[in-house]
Amino acid sequence: MPRDRNTKKQRFAGGHQRGWLWGRHAVMEALEAAHWPVVELYLDGTLPEDALGRARALGEAQGALCEVVPDRRLFELAHTHEHQGYLARMGPFPYTPLEEALSGGDGVKRPAGDAPLYLMLDAVQDTFNFGAILRSAEAMGVWAVIVGKTNQACVNSLVARASSGAINRIPVAEVDDLPAVAAELASRGVLVAAADEKSGVGCAGPDFCGPTALVLGNEGRGISPELMARCAARVRIPMFGAIGSLNVAAAAAVLLYEIRRQRGGGPPD
Repeated sequence: MPRDRNTKKQRFAGGHQRGWLWGRHAVMEALEAAHWPVVELYLDGTLPEDALGRARALGEAQGALCEVVPDRRLFELAHTHEHQGYLARMGPFPYTPLEEALSGGDGVKRPAGDAPLYLMLDAVQDTFNFGAILRSAEAMGVWAVIVGKTNQACVNSLVARASSGAINRIPVAEVDDLPAVAAELASRGVLVAAADEKSGVGCAGPDFCGPTALVLGNEGRGISPELMARCAARVRIPMFGAIGSLNVAAAAAVLLYEIRRQRGGGPPD
């Protein structure tokens, strides 16, 4: 029976290359995490038999259409030679419901007794920045990342590759109203702190040992006035060079490390 074209279109992530995930690490991470649905899986027939069998078994367990094809077919589908014999067509990304994300999600590792740590992104539009931020967030034990629906880069294969697979390991919630979420977090005793290069307070100043939500803004305009008004603290990263600023992904890594430094303790077992 022929597939309904409209139904098929809805099953895939948007855009051509953005709907494809390629490379051994990226594809196997998605298959093993079994979080973001793999709809179609294409594998090079020259892969080692054990690697081919494992990838195929994981794909079939998710209900993916699995095919073993020659290298030229992989290039025809993905338009790249960097596939390493692994190519997956992804379905829409499953954002985590907000309340579930705030609980930290199942299987997220963090130090024992760690206070909640959230990351809020206000219209981060560059997919590589978004992915790099997710990678730092996962490494620094962030409980959940909360993004808005307006002017925010969506989760796609470019984000997944930049995150080095972290997108499959940390809850990401998409919400309609970031200022309202910030206000709700504050009502629950969470310190909502904005990254603001104009602040007179260095990032080592506030006490981040309690429940914290770090807010990062758009690459150009920063945090919206409505969301900034909901932030109880504003912090900057001390800068010593002539440039005077970091991009949002680098700033995220520095600020998250400062929060983790203050909290002390080692990584979870």
